[in-house]
Amino acid sequence: GKDSTSSFVAGGGRYTLKGDQYTEFLEYCSDRDWEGHDFRFTIEIKNDTLIQKGTEKVESAGIERQNIERYVRVKE
Repeated sequence: GKDSTSSFVAGGGRYTLKGDQYTEFLEYCSDRDWEGHDFRFTIEIKNDTLIQKGTEKVESAGIERQNIERYVRVKE
């Protein structure tokens, strides 16, 4: 976005993948309230699309929301 409500948040850290269970361990983040939290997701692959579903919960920030991300393979 280009208005005053737009923002950019980025972070990273370790992860584990066991079967269809994916867990992110957020070690650093531009929104510091998110650091040190773990987020568990279920992964599903359908054709060329990876779907990641789970709940993001950060009690200290008052956040508890369902997150669904879809990643589609780029065709070259």
